[in-house]
Amino acid sequence: MLLEQMENGNWVDAEARRDEYIQMAVDCALKYGKTIDADTVRAQLAAGEEVRIIPDFWYAFIRETQPAPEVEEIKTVVCDCGHTVRRESVMDASTGTACPDCYDEMSY
Repeated sequence: MLLEQMENGNWVDAEARRDEYIQMAVDCALKYGKTIDADTVRAQLAAGEEVRIIPDFWYAFIRETQPAPEVEEIKTVVCDCGHTVRRESVMDASTGTACPDCYDEMSY
């Protein structure tokens, strides 16, 4: 999703005006003496860069949102010793399941 930076520094959705903002970025580059095309602007956005759309305004940028990193779900279980541990840390003791701290006490 395309975002536009506002005067207060916040970023807002600009997806509905994507083509307009890309053209503004091309025009802005021309004012700085750079020759770029719309494909170059799209490549910069895809690379995670912020692209200026209005010369001489500190806040006049667009950028793409970056997808949130996937969060690994940590699966936990309650052992027979009463402690909650990650599933891969559960140990089988002679009197039931145990966490690593209680394993020696529960294995007799």
